[in-house]
Amino acid sequence: MTLAHRMELDPTVKQREYFARAGGTARWVWNGALARWNAEYEAGAKPKASDLKRRFNRVKYQQFPWLTNIHRDAHAQPFADLSKAFRNFFAGRARHPRFNKKGKCRDSYYIANDKFSVNGSSVRLPMIGSVRMTEALRFTGKIQSAMVNRDADRWFIAISVEIPDPKQSRPQGKPMGVDLGLSAFATLSTGQKIQAPKPLQRALRNCGGWADGTLASHCNHGTERRPAGSWLVNIVVSERLERKGNASEPPSGATPLGCRMVGVRTAMEVQDRALGIYAHRARPLVR
Repeated sequence: MTLAHRMELDPTVKQREYFARAGGTARWVWNGALARWNAEYEAGAKPKASDLKRRFNRVKYQQFPWLTNIHRDAHAQPFADLSKAFRNFFAGRARHPRFNKKGKCRDSYYIANDKFSVNGSSVRLPMIGSVRMTEALRFTGKIQSAMVNRDADRWFIAISVEIPDPKQSRPQGKPMGVDLGLSAFATLSTGQKIQAPKPLQRALRNCGGWADGTLASHCNHGTERRPAGSWLVNIVVSERLERKGNASEPPSGATPLGCRMVGVRTAMEVQDRALGIYAHRARPLVR
């Protein structure tokens, strides 16, 4: 199986600048390839990402000489991503690919496994050299690829590693029923109720006036709201608080609940009663 370990990076100022330029390059290539794909498709042709990439490679360094300062993986992988996105779209598994807008999407770029190396708590990346990581790679196996991405004002690297499949053992225990509802995230047949985590709501409450671009100032006549001094500071602080809130707990309450249940039960019966949010159904989960 393939697992990914996402670690925070501790880059220098120049390395941060390169990350931003590489992520912007990947976004620019994606948008250009998608625009060309749409134009050819509307004209009645059957575009292919490989053909778009081949035509782009013939002229990219002549028409866009600044690409020589960005590693080729950053402006090559978007074509493969676009091809995969359209395969999923035509198969009915995803929506039509959309353009990525600066500030509205997560800046990221791809690195092939033969272009970087990991040494303890540091990783050597192309064009910028060694970058410190806040922790060492957790998995041991064959490294497949890496993805550098930005979250708020911090940069992370997700390294995919192929490891041997673990041996599956059938847990010993009695079956359990799980009822999903609104008042409680899940009610077990034992009578235990599990509440859903709400990290985003807590983070938004902590944001206060940062989330909408204003600052709160308390005075004798109540609360006065005035425009913040810098919209960029508002965005960064808001993203920091939202990232902190989402990182404090798992992204979904179902993941830790499911892992805990199937680890000790031979079977589970799950019934959804979410008043239209979920379809009424019952399904056995056997491991």
